[in-house]
Amino acid sequence: MKANKIFTGTCHLGRILAAGMLFMVSAAKAQFLITSPTYTYTQDFGTSLISASGTNITSGSANLTGWSYDAALTGEINITAAAPTNTGGRYAYTQNGNSNRKIGSRPSSSTGTIRYGILFKNTSGQTIQSFSVSYTGYQLSQGGNTAAAINTLSVDYVVSTSSIAITAGGGTMIPALDFYQTQFVSTANTGSQGAGYPTTTGTGANSGCISVAASIPDNSYLLIRWTDADDPQNDPHLAIDDVEVVFFTNQTVTNNVACSLLPVELLDFQAHNNGTENTISWKAAQEERIGSYILERSDNGIDFTVLEHVRLSASSGTLNEYVLSDTLPGKEITYYRLSTLEKNGNRKFYQVISLESKATDWTGLAYQNAGDLIVQLRGDVPAVSRISLYDLSGKSLAEAIPGRDKEVIPVAHLANGIYNVRITSPDKAQNIKVAIVNP
Repeated sequence: MKANKIFTGTCHLGRILAAGMLFMVSAAKAQFLITSPTYTYTQDFGTSLISASGTNITSGSANLTGWSYDAALTGEINITAAAPTNTGGRYAYTQNGNSNRKIGSRPSSSTGTIRYGILFKNTSGQTIQSFSVSYTGYQLSQGGNTAAAINTLSVDYVVSTSSIAITAGGGTMIPALDFYQTQFVSTANTGSQGAGYPTTTGTGANSGCISVAASIPDNSYLLIRWTDADDPQNDPHLAIDDVEVVFFTNQTVTNNVACSLLPVELLDFQAHNNGTENTISWKAAQEERIGSYILERSDNGIDFTVLEHVRLSASSGTLNEYVLSDTLPGKEITYYRLSTLEKNGNRKFYQVISLESKATDWTGLAYQNAGDLIVQLRGDVPAVSRISLYDLSGKSLAEAIPGRDKEVIPVAHLANGIYNVRITSPDKAQNIKVAIVNP
C-alpha cells in the first residue's frame, strides 16, 4: 500500500521510466539529464540495498543519478513495529522486510538540519517553462514529540546556470508540498522513538497545491530539495518514495493556482472552543475526486476515533465551507484529524490540530503602514505559533514568532504586488492576502 501522495503542477499521463534513458554521471556533481522537450522523470528507489559514494546516493536496482544527501549516508533501517534507532542520521528504509526502498532522515542535535534531493540539467535544447512534482511521504516512527511540536519535511527548488550544491541557499519554497507528521506521543520524551510503522499506518500529508512556473534555460540546472529540520522535542523518522517530476517546454502555468491532481485543496482547518463544546471547520476547493470527508477525534494525539463522516457540500461553488460540533470534547486537550476518502477508495490524511478545552479564540489582521507590514493578533495566540510571509510563487520572505499583540515585518524592499501572510498555531492556520504598495 502507498501513503498519501502529494501533487503540484499539471497532470501528465505518460511516464518515461528512468532505466530507459541515457545518463551522465560525475563523481563530484552528478546530475540527471532532461533530454527531450517534454519529459517525465520517475523514481521509486529500487528494491536493493541503497548506499552512497560520498554524498551521492546509489542503488543496485535503480539509477539514482542526481540524488544526494548533504552528508554521508548513515545506513539502512528495516522498520518494524518495534521502536527504531533514536540516532540521528540520513537513512534508507524498508518496511517489515519488504524490498521496496525509501530514503529519508531523522534529525537530531548532532546532525542539525538534513537536506537531500535531486539535481537536473536541462539538455533538451529548449527552455523549460514549468514543471510538476509528486511524491509519497512517510512517517516511519512515532518519535518522542507531542502534537504541540509538529515535525515538517519541507520542499524547495533552486534554478541556476551552474551546478547547484545540495546545501545551496536562495531556494524557492513550495509550501503545498510540505509533509507533516500526524502521529505523536502524549508526553514528550528524548530517549526513544516510541514505535515503528511497518505499513502505511501513521503516515499523513499536508494539503495544498501550487503550480511551479520556473524558467529553466537550456544547459541550466534545477535542484528539487527536501529539508528535514531538527524540530523541537524528539523527531521521528520521515521518508519519501515514488517521486515523479514532469517538465514542460510548450506551456506556461501560473503560480499559486491549485492543481486538478490534488484530491482537495484544504484551507483554514481550525477548531474553536465555545464553552461546553468545540466547533471544527474547514474550507475546501478542488473536490472533484472526493467521495467524503472523515473527521476523527483523540484525547492523546495518538489513538483516533471517527467523530463524523461528512458528505460533500451540495454547493457548486469553487470554495465550500464545512462546520461541525464536538459536544463531548476532552477535559484538557482534544486533537482532530481530517482525512478524505477519494472516489477510487484511496484515503488521504491532513494535518492534525489540537485545542485546549478552555482555550480562547484568536484571529489575525494584516495591513501595510508605510514601509512595514503590521500583523495584528487578537485573542490568546499560543506561544508555538508562527507568522510567515510568502510571495505568490510560494517563496518564503519572512518568519516571525508572535511575542505580543502585533508583529512588524519590514516590506519597503519588496516589489509592489499581492503577498500571502500565514499565521499557524496548533489549533488552526489563517491565510491572509495583503497588497504591498511602496513608493
